[in-house]
Amino acid sequence: MTLSVITKLTTYFKTCPGSIILPEGEDPRIQNAAIQLSKSGCFQKITLMGPPLKIRNDLSAINLETNSIDVIDPQDKKLQSICIEVLEANLIAKGRVPDRSILKDVAKDSLYIAGALVKQKKYSCALAGATSTTSQVIRAALHTVGLRTGFKTVSGSFILERIKEGRLDVFCFGDCGVVIDPSIDQLVDIAKSSADTFFQIANQTPKVAFLSFSTKGSAVHPMSEKTAAAANRFQNLYPEIACDGELQFDAATVLDVGKRKAPKSLVAGQANVLIFPDLNAGNIAYKIAERLGGFRAYGPILQGLSESFSDLSRGATADDIASSAIIGLARANSRLS
Repeated sequence: MTLSVITKLTTYFKTCPGSIILPEGEDPRIQNAAIQLSKSGCFQKITLMGPPLKIRNDLSAINLETNSIDVIDPQDKKLQSICIEVLEANLIAKGRVPDRSILKDVAKDSLYIAGALVKQKKYSCALAGATSTTSQVIRAALHTVGLRTGFKTVSGSFILERIKEGRLDVFCFGDCGVVIDPSIDQLVDIAKSSADTFFQIANQTPKVAFLSFSTKGSAVHPMSEKTAAAANRFQNLYPEIACDGELQFDAATVLDVGKRKAPKSLVAGQANVLIFPDLNAGNIAYKIAERLGGFRAYGPILQGLSESFSDLSRGATADDIASSAIIGLARANSRLS
């Protein structure tokens, strides 16, 4: 029987469970996802943040023993103090002088508290976005967990999987959620982060394709030239990762087409990490794969951060949230290396 990526990860983490904090604890979808996660056995600690009495009443109403899920109050001064400590340290590290009056206001925000607790290793990962925008989640993550060493770009990838006729196909699409018109350096960051995400979640060797409307100079245009330049820079920086570009989508993913269009390529026809030239292409592509291609899409997965702080679509279901939590744990387990 062919198992999905999430099923494989769930089985694995039952033997080494992690911990997660969910700062949007009042949302019913978050609560139902927490229940699923408590039953999965993948988390030894699940914490919802919000008004404790209301959340415990909500959980009781759906017949859950509230002692299986922790609830913490963002009004707790000790939690806010931890948040201020993390925010101050990050500002000082950047050579900036903290304004404590501003930090006190920021530290009341559940997203910032969640990030601070992950930064201090009190939780494996954080997950938000059910009621917050992506920009709010990213801003909180940047000010608390901060950027991954050596990276300047936060991006958003999706894992796409499809089981068809007993075969599991898995891809990572990036960037599909954050950087609208990436520069060459940003494309390189996106590609490295996406390759790491693919390995962490799919446990397969990444083969990276920088996508374009052109294959290996078949068309001459600044857009395709930028993609080719990003591929070349990536190869120079990360020679251990198989990579090629610029490649058209069919040349990257269909073996016989790849052999014809790029016969010398070690990636053509076999790519599993697809780097799109801009957000238009990436966002449209993953939705087409999901809605017309029969793929299941997991994400958005925030990349480029020093710790696992994951985003959600505001239209996410409880099942989506639970899957994102498992993915967040997989990335935390790898220490994002």
